[in-house]
Amino acid sequence: MRNVNKRYIGFKLINESSALQQPALYDLLNDSIIKLHKLVERCSQVSFAKDGTIAFMIENKLFIQKGDVEKEFLLPHFSNLLSLSPDAKNIVFRDKKPSL
Repeated sequence: MRNVNKRYIGFKLINESSALQQPALYDLLNDSIIKLHKLVERCSQVSFAKDGTIAFMIENKLFIQKGDVEKEFLLPHFSNLLSLSPDAKNIVFRDKKPSL
């Protein structure tokens, strides 16, 4: 996902040898990768708000970053895809799969 100022592309970086994952940003201006967290078994895709706030999940923890401030929220389960609202006040994520 690309943020509004069009400088960063958010993505999930997967280590080829270990298959571990980490949320990351590709900086178009500096042609570099910024890793947002250490390698883990499950992380989500990265989402942006209009003001540059970033959101991603590590296992069932939601991380919200704005500048140097980071907040964590424990959610009931992991979601690979989430969307941060344009004003960064709400998050939408997939609910647990229904049992069949």
